[in-house]
Amino acid sequence: MAILASRSRKRYLVVGFILTLLVIIYVTTAPSATRDSEFYRKTVALMSQKANSATSNTDTKLPFPNNADGSGSTLSEAERKEKEALLSKDALKDRLQNAATAAKKSADDKWQEMKDLDVVKNAVAEAKAVEAKAKAAAAEVEAKAKAAAAEVTKAAATANKKFPIEEGAKQSTIDTKEDGVAHVGPHADATADTAASTPAEDQADKPKEELKRLLRQGPIIIFSKSYCPYSKKAKSILLEQMSIVPTPVVVELDQHEMGPDLQDLLGSMTGRRTVPNVLVNSKPLGGGDDVERMLNDGTLEDKIKELGGARVEQVVRKKAPVVQRSVGRDVRI
Repeated sequence: MAILASRSRKRYLVVGFILTLLVIIYVTTAPSATRDSEFYRKTVALMSQKANSATSNTDTKLPFPNNADGSGSTLSEAERKEKEALLSKDALKDRLQNAATAAKKSADDKWQEMKDLDVVKNAVAEAKAVEAKAKAAAAEVEAKAKAAAAEVTKAAATANKKFPIEEGAKQSTIDTKEDGVAHVGPHADATADTAASTPAEDQADKPKEELKRLLRQGPIIIFSKSYCPYSKKAKSILLEQMSIVPTPVVVELDQHEMGPDLQDLLGSMTGRRTVPNVLVNSKPLGGGDDVERMLNDGTLEDKIKELGGARVEQVVRKKAPVVQRSVGRDVRI
């Protein structure tokens, strides 16, 4: 038993010695290892920096620029804060001035926009005024045109009263008495010739007198124009293809000094202003196409006799010449 107790005691003594040795080694080597670590160095440096800054804030004067170039005296913390407050006020003043300038500029721009809008409104108003004037002028022109048309209608009605056209037969107002002499106008008689007239009326009566003179020259009068192909056709039928006694009289209106007035007068009296205008016993026979149509359908002779009465002595269609063919040449009989 004594031997076992001594062995256990020795074990405890050895373990305790080893532990003591380890503690001594740790205590002697740990501080130097800790000081050499990076974390330790950064922590110590930060704490030193804070301590230094706290000490300098109490009594240390800091440089503060007084001038625009950065030069100036060294100020204490209180003076520096006062200076910063002054600078803040100046900066605020500058900002207020800048804001006021910007507001004034914005107001000026809006005022200019309003002025421009007024200019546009004035332009629109002027355009509307011009449009109203144009409409008024157009209405005035239209009224004048209607008045002129009314005057023309009135003049035409007056002319129709002077030279009426009988309904349904293209009847001329050139009346023919039993002696075959044409008289212009309704109920033309001696009393009309004895009525007083002005120089203007005398000038207007000249075409009528000339027309009466022409109609006295024969029962059939062809009013023509020398260059008109339809007139040439009518003259060829009545003068060359027909044998009429007395021979029809040709009046070339383009060669007559009163040609336009005579044409207007014929248009008012017969309803035909174009040429040719063929009158038989002062009654309208028709134009070139009408004469050709009646020739082709065989009614031309009877129509001329019907209109001409006793004044037309003979109306015969000439026979077409017979052409005999022989060797070498044609012989016309």
